[in-house]
Amino acid sequence: MTGGGAWGDFNYNASFVNTTAGSNNWVAPFSKTQSGYVVGGGAEWMVAAHWMLRAEYLYYRLSGTSNLANNPRFPTFPILFTWNSTNTNVVRVGASYKF
Repeated sequence: MTGGGAWGDFNYNASFVNTTAGSNNWVAPFSKTQSGYVVGGGAEWMVAAHWMLRAEYLYYRLSGTSNLANNPRFPTFPILFTWNSTNTNVVRVGASYKF
């Protein structure tokens, strides 16, 4: 079993499309480091005289974020973009030879 803190660097890019005639479309890009946790477990087996196989599973959960972006046409009415939590499942397998 394993567990601990986790961090990830994310690049977000939101866009606002206005279909009203004469209105502008615009984007709100930004980067942010998200924090969260990781938990998992694994096992290792000796399958022959010098050979071992291993498998591991990790679950990462990183917090979501939001960004308040200024609306270029109406600066007093900013737009809030929100992203949900990021969940990642990782499965690793491997083999090793012991001398």
